[in-house]
Amino acid sequence: MCAIPPCGLGVTSTVYSGETYPVVNIGTQCWFAKNLNVGTMVSGSVIPSNGSVTEKWCYNDSAANCTTYGGLYLYAELSCPSGWHIPTNAQFNTLIAYVGANPGTQLKTGGSSGFNALLGGYRQTNTPVFIYLGTYGYFWTATDTGTFGYKHCLYFNTGSTVSYISYGCYIYNTGSYARCLKN
Repeated sequence: MCAIPPCGLGVTSTVYSGETYPVVNIGTQCWFAKNLNVGTMVSGSVIPSNGSVTEKWCYNDSAANCTTYGGLYLYAELSCPSGWHIPTNAQFNTLIAYVGANPGTQLKTGGSSGFNALLGGYRQTNTPVFIYLGTYGYFWTATDTGTFGYKHCLYFNTGSTVSYISYGCYIYNTGSYARCLKN
C-alpha cells in the first residue's frame, strides 16, 4: 500500500483569503510553495496595529512586490488558513534535514525541493527602510521566546549559490516573509 502524500493525492494548491497558493510535498510535510500574501498593505512608515485586520508591508511600498514576493509581516500579524499553521523552528529544521546538502540551493526558486523561496529582502526594525532585495529572504517561525521570534534565512552567497542559515532569536518588529505548513 502506498502512503498518501502529506498534501493529499492530486492536491496542487489551496486558496486562502482569495489568493491561490501552490502546495508542495517535501518529505513528510506539506508546504505553501509561495510566500503568504494576505491582508491590507500599509506604508513602510506605518507600524501595523495588530487589530482586527491583518496588515502587511510590500517591499518599497509597491503592491507589485507583494504579488511577486509576498507580504512582509510583523510577528503578531502572522496567520494561516484553517488546517495550516506557521511552522515552528523544529518543523523548519525537519525541512532543512530532509533537503540535505546545500539547503539554500535546494529551497530557492528553481531548486529541486519545490519550496521556491525568493530572496525578497526585509523591512528593518522600527524604520521604514526596506533592504536586501535579491540578497536575503527571511522566514518567520512560530517559535518565540516571549520577546523574540525565530527566523530562517536564505541569502545569496557567490555565483549562483544560495546559502541557508537559521537566525535564532530575532526581534518581533521586523518585516519578514511567512510560509504555511499543513497541520
